Amino acid sequence: MNTSTKFRVGFHITHPSISANEIESMIALPTKYSYSVGMQKKTKSGNLLNGVYKETNITFILHDKPLCVDDVSMEKFIDEQLELLNCDYLKELSTTGGVTFFLLGIFCQDNVMYYFEPKLLSKLSTNNIGLKIDIYGGPGP
Repeated sequence: MNTSTKFRVGFHITHPSISANEIESMIALPTKYSYSVGMQKKTKSGNLLNGVYKETNITFILHDKPLCVDDVSMEKFIDEQLELLNCDYLKELSTTGGVTFFLLGIFCQDNVMYYFEPKLLSKLSTNNIGLKIDIYGGPGP
């Protein structure tokens, strides 16, 4: 592996009607940001914008700094985080219109390829959890 390749993993939930506070109370993770359906839109600095949010949106923090692929397996990290989640609650959210997914951001300068075992993909699927992958070229964070 290329030692310059790093990654971040976040966990995201959107829902058309359940508030961020209610969802956050069921997920034992710190949040990066959250807002609830029906709240006034605003900028990151707090300035009000026109309109209200059409859905609840929450991003949970899973680690502080980017992780190096030479030190941490992406697949193992996601699997370990999955074990910490309240998957019964997440399945319930999905049956009422919610969407849950891990966002894997990969920072690399070279061509990369990663393989995710069917066992992990099956666990994600069984719990109605998606996996989004975003690959950023150029120098990492």
